Amino acid sequence: MEVLETYEITHRILSITFDNASANTSSIALFVARNIPQDGGYFFHQRCACHIINLVVQAGLKQVSDQIDRIRDVISWICSSNPRFSEFKRHCKLNGLKPRQFQTDMPVRWNSTYLML
Repeated sequence: MEVLETYEITHRILSITFDNASANTSSIALFVARNIPQDGGYFFHQRCACHIINLVVQAGLKQVSDQIDRIRDVISWICSSNPRFSEFKRHCKLNGLKPRQFQTDMPVRWNSTYLML
C-alpha cells in the first residue's frame, strides 16, 4: 500500500494477479477495504493461471514420482562423470541416435520435468 500511495496510483488499479497463497487473498481484502473504485466499479482479483496449472501438474507428477526419481538418478549418474557421459554419447552414436545434453529438472517448474524427460 505504501508504494501504491507513494506513486499515487491506488485509484488506477483495476486488477491484481497473485498466486494462490492465503496471504495474498488477505492482502487483496485489505486493499479492497481501503480502495473502493472511484467510479463505483468493481475490483477484480485474478488468480495466476500459470500457478494453478503448475499446481495441477505437480499433483499429477506425484503419481509417477518414483519413476521420475529413478530417471533423475540415472541422469545425475551419467552426467556426474565425463567418462560416463562419453560412453553414453558413444552408445547413442552406435545406435543411430543423436546424443543430447541432459538437464535435471526443478521440482517447482513442471515444464523442466517435461524437458528433462
